[in-house]
Amino acid sequence: QRVIAVISVNDGDGKSTIASALAQYAAAITHQKTALIDCDTHQRTLSSRFAPDSPHSFAQVIDGSLTPAGALIDPPNCAFSICTAPKEENTLGNIEMLMSQAMTKFVKAIGREYDLVILDTAGLLKNVETRALIGMADIVIMVVDARTTTVEDVAAIKDLAPDLENK
Repeated sequence: QRVIAVISVNDGDGKSTIASALAQYAAAITHQKTALIDCDTHQRTLSSRFAPDSPHSFAQVIDGSLTPAGALIDPPNCAFSICTAPKEENTLGNIEMLMSQAMTKFVKAIGREYDLVILDTAGLLKNVETRALIGMADIVIMVVDARTTTVEDVAAIKDLAPDLENK
């Protein structure tokens, strides 16, 4: 089990913080070769934090202009590698990329080169592409902000992603 998707009900629930902490822990403490992929094309939190000047993103792998390994960089003071989200404004194209067979192939290719792949996603309730990313993952970690996430919200995402409980 090499691919972990970190999801939440809504944006701003702390999933990017958890995803980056998990990546750092896995790489630095357990010595797993770890790749973190910022799949949140809406917020780009991890891309902005760890690789704001990166000229590459997973979009170039999807369109065939870059190899999977070429999309990953090693940020300073981090034990993991990161692949950034595209810098372009959120468009249907980004959604189509994340839900494409090429994205699935990219995640599988990175999984062959790394011990652990962590996907940071957009909030599930409002972003259909997160459902496709769940399908690419072996394990899903759901981050819940107890101050804002309701039991009804959690029930709603279980309806949106029926295979969630199996992961």
